[in-house]
Amino acid sequence: MRAFVAIHLEHSILLSISGFIKELSSKYRSVRWTRPENLHLTLKFLGEVQDSKAYELADKLREALPRHEVFTLSLKGTGGFPGLDKPRVLWIGIEPSEALQRLYTTVQGVCSAKGFMADDKDFRAHLTIGRVKSTPEADLISTLIKYKNHPWGKGTVNAVALMKSTLRPEGPIYSSIAQIALSLPIDR
Repeated sequence: MRAFVAIHLEHSILLSISGFIKELSSKYRSVRWTRPENLHLTLKFLGEVQDSKAYELADKLREALPRHEVFTLSLKGTGGFPGLDKPRVLWIGIEPSEALQRLYTTVQGVCSAKGFMADDKDFRAHLTIGRVKSTPEADLISTLIKYKNHPWGKGTVNAVALMKSTLRPEGPIYSSIAQIALSLPIDR
């Protein structure tokens, strides 16, 4: 199975972002837009994993993650990877926080201990809202730049999910293998 470790966002934030995606998708056909139910913050992409190894990883995450605090994420701005001059991935930004960095570091450590390769890029927290499939329309970039500092909202992170991704021609279908609660009180 294809698997990844992720954070899901609160419904209120997803409503705001899905409205934005719907607005963009009606105008810009050069992008394969993320379905609202698939929006998430990836902490670790695992790739193809044997089922038994995924379940072992879930057990190790259940041991490590409850020692982390519940915290608040702030979503702000839009952008693209590698950059807005020639984007391949369009995203909504997530403001850096110590709590998020600690959680990311723990997930990376648990995954590395189970034999998964460490990420070779710096962690840049974001929600992928679309993937550019052809030359973007002329005003897509200027539209994204208008939202570069837009506050999308804040949400509480109280769990992490180990997810399975099933690829389909119409887009991936994600399902949860395990939900692991964070149990320390919220960081204020």
